Parts: sequence; C-alpha cells; structure tokens
Amino acid sequence: MEKVQKRLDAKKDNPYTVLEGSCHVPVDASKGLKKSHLKTTADTFLSTMTKRGYELASQLRLNGPYPAVEMDSDVVIEDMEEWRIRAVFKKDRPDFTRIELDPSLIKGVDNG
Repeated sequence: MEKVQKRLDAKKDNPYTVLEGSCHVPVDASKGLKKSHLKTTADTFLSTMTKRGYELASQLRLNGPYPAVEMDSDVVIEDMEEWRIRAVFKKDRPDFTRIELDPSLIKGVDNG
C-alpha cells in the first residue's frame, strides 16, 4: 500500500489516494457467513468513503486473513481473523479551506 501511495503522492495535485478498511470475522465462521460479512463490510466501506467525498477509482482488493488485533492495544484476538479491503479513490469534492482576507483588499470595506 505504501508503494502505491508514494507513487500517487509524487504527482503534483494528484486527487487519488489509497484507502483501506478492515473487519474481524470469527475464525470458525462458515464460508457463507464469512462471504456475507465481507460483502457487508465492503458495501459499508464504499458507502462511507462516498459520503466523505471519495469516488472509487479502482477495483476493491480483499486481503487476508491476518491475525486479528485490537486497534487500541495491539492485543491479538485469538478467535478472530482480520480481513482488509483496499482501493484507490479519487477525492471528487475538494476539502473546504478557510482563508483569512486582509480587509484592506476587499472593495467596499470602510478602512478608516
């Protein structure tokens, strides 16, 4: 993921970025339950990124399983496995940036 992000960052004004989500699934889950859970997680991930102003620009990539780890403490969760969903996204709405203008530059402002 870091290699791809470095290549994207090297381009000036590049709107693309790699984003990743993850989920934990019970190790002993049936194949059907695991598939259903991963599909729901992928749908939620895409929906969340869309709401945040990102547009999917590549296929989703599913990686795993990895040992599941608590995000807060890095403690391994023995009976769970982690799956990671990754894709390249394009920011379709620029972030709002507030800039302060010097009042003397604004026409019609009484400066004195």
